[in-house]
Amino acid sequence: LYGQYDAGDLDVIFVKRGNGDTRGVVAWEERLVWVGRPGARLAEQPVVPLVLYPPPSITRVHAIETLERAGRAWRVACTSGSLAGLRAATVAGLGVTAHSARLIPPGLAEAEPAEALPRLGSIEFVVVGGQSHEAAARALAASILSGAGRLLPAGSPTSRRGRPAG
Repeated sequence: LYGQYDAGDLDVIFVKRGNGDTRGVVAWEERLVWVGRPGARLAEQPVVPLVLYPPPSITRVHAIETLERAGRAWRVACTSGSLAGLRAATVAGLGVTAHSARLIPPGLAEAEPAEALPRLGSIEFVVVGGQSHEAAARALAASILSGAGRLLPAGSPTSRRGRPAG
C-alpha cells in the first residue's frame, strides 16, 4: 500500500507504520509477542524457526530486525500470505511468529520460554494521507481515526488515537 500511495494511486492508506517512516497520524499502537504451538519450546532452539508473511510485510521486517539486534540466529521455516496459513504452520509446530498480544489465534500461545526470545515491542497503525483537497479523502481519514478506538478494549494502553506518528 505504501508503494501505491507514494505513486499517487491512493489518497489515503491505513497501515502498519514502517520502521523509520514518520508519515501519518497514529490510530493506535499494538504490542507484539512471539507465539507458537503451546509447549513446543521452539524459542530455545539455536536457530529460531520463523513463520512469516512474505516481503514487504512490516511485521516480518520487525521480527527479523528484533532477532538480529539481539544476536539471535533465525531461519524462515514457512511463509504464507494469509493469517490462516501462518496459523496452520504455527499450530503444526513449524516455527514461531510475531503476533498481536491481544489477538492470539486459537490453538496458539506466547512462545515458551518467553525470556528465550527478545521482546518485540509494538507496531503503530497509522493513517497516511487525507490532507488532499479531496473532501472524500479527508472524510475517510477522519472517520478511520475517530472510529479506531472502537476496535480496542476500553481504557486500552495501546490507544494513541489521533497523535502524529513518530
